[in-house]
Amino acid sequence: MFPDSFRNLTRNQSLYSHTHPFHRISLFSGLILLFSCSLVDAEEFGRLRYFVFSGNQGKITHGTNSSEDSIQSQGASVHLVFANGMGFGPAMMTTKTTLDSKSHTLYSENIDISYTFGGEWSFSIGYGRAMNGRGDIKNGDEYVTSSVKGDAMFILVGIPFVFGELLGGVRGSQHEFGSYLKNENGTESKLDQNISIQAVQMMLGYGLHF
Repeated sequence: MFPDSFRNLTRNQSLYSHTHPFHRISLFSGLILLFSCSLVDAEEFGRLRYFVFSGNQGKITHGTNSSEDSIQSQGASVHLVFANGMGFGPAMMTTKTTLDSKSHTLYSENIDISYTFGGEWSFSIGYGRAMNGRGDIKNGDEYVTSSVKGDAMFILVGIPFVFGELLGGVRGSQHEFGSYLKNENGTESKLDQNISIQAVQMMLGYGLHF
């Protein structure tokens, strides 16, 4: 469904996944500073943006087992961008897939920050950090976790449209869920290793200028 460039982005996420979160934030902040210093006479107005995103490219890993098949992710976000270009907002994402004949449902709540360049025609880069979430594994038994960590990066392009803008872009994310627990007759058992999920989604949305 996606062009080869998006598949390559998914396969090449090893560099992204092995970069420390502090380094990612530092890189993102540096890019904002670099580009904001180069902006001249940008149009200044606020934007209220709403996105939906979905994709079927990614990879789930549990220990030495991994799969890139049957991954379906979707989500939505609301994003407020101030006149100075800085923006923030919540983003929710759900990924469903199977691994070793087990059904996985992975849900995360993230806080996104971004910087937008330009006026009616715009370009945005952003970073998201997981704050809350839930993971379920089902195959007869059910293992559950409410612990999630991870982050995402995204880019967006905006074009003028009816009091605002149409938005399109791509989002790449990596989250780790666990530890997983099963409670049976008052006895808890723990899954040996955490679940890691990488995913790439297309983003589509509308932004109202104010």
